[in-house]
Order: sequence, then C-alpha cells, then structure tokens
Amino acid sequence: MRRILPLVLVLGLGGCIELPKLNVGAGISAVVPNESTLENTYQVDLFARIDVAMLQVEAMVGWRSYEYTPEGLSDGEELTVIPIAVTARYVIGATAAKLVMGGGLVWNVNDLSEAMTTVQNVDSALGYRLLVGANIVLPAGFNLGVEAIYDISKAALDSGTLDELDMSGLIGRVTLAYHF
Repeated sequence: MRRILPLVLVLGLGGCIELPKLNVGAGISAVVPNESTLENTYQVDLFARIDVAMLQVEAMVGWRSYEYTPEGLSDGEELTVIPIAVTARYVIGATAAKLVMGGGLVWNVNDLSEAMTTVQNVDSALGYRLLVGANIVLPAGFNLGVEAIYDISKAALDSGTLDELDMSGLIGRVTLAYHF
C-alpha cells in the first residue's frame, strides 16, 4: 500500500499541474499619444512570454519614432523611443480564446535626432503600463493576441520653457507568437 499511494498521487495530480510554456513572437502597434506635440505613430516589437496556468509574464522590447514639434515651432524633429516593458498578466478562460488583463513597468529610452533651439534632450523615463486583451490559440503552436495598452510615463526635458514631455498614450497591439 505504501508503494501504491505515491503512484496514485502522482498520476492523479499530474493532470492538474500545467507545465510552463514559453512563447516568443513579434507585435505591431498603433500608438496614439496624449501629448499634442507628438504625432500618432506605429511600433514594432519582439517579446518572450512565460505562461504558467492562469498567469503570464512578458518581457518586450520595441521601437517607435515620433515627429516631435514643440509648441511655437513649425518644424519638428524625429524622436525615437525604444520601450522596454515587463508585464504580469492574469488569464481568464480555458478555451481557444482567453481574456488577458494586467500591468507592469515600461522604460522608454528616448533619443532626439538633433538638438532644437528650445529642447536639447529628452531623457529616458520609467512608467507604468495597463493592458486588457485576448489571446486566440491557432493551430500548429501559434497564437494571436489583440491588446489595448495604456502607458503612463513622463520624460524630463533639457529645455528652457518646458519641464517634461508626456509620453503617455493608448497603444493598440496585435501579436503573433509561437509557443514551445
């Protein structure tokens, strides 16, 4: 009996334990900033995500470029942003389509193409990220994600008139991932 009990426990509980899944993929996003001096743009990103039961942790690095035109100037400069984000997500549902919601941190590494008369530099900034979306399981180990993300971030400016640039905004993201 002593030898059978551990075997029964392992076989019985083995179906309840889900092994972690690693997802790697790419995403493309439409970015709508709150700041009127930044134009709408797009973002491309690469990510890795670990799924364990109803939790996901994602690390993402992306690239986007804004046309930045401070008020009072007619010509703008290119502001390149490399967002690096880590998000924790809660997954609802066990079917082929799952609801996802969560949040995390985003580090925006900013680079102004050249110094302007009013702005010399846009510093990098740490911010917060909230998201809601859905993951749809596709055949052959792929899944499709659709997300609405709201970033909250303000970058300090080396400027004579402005103190900070509001980097906050809404991001609509579509991802394609392969899970192992």
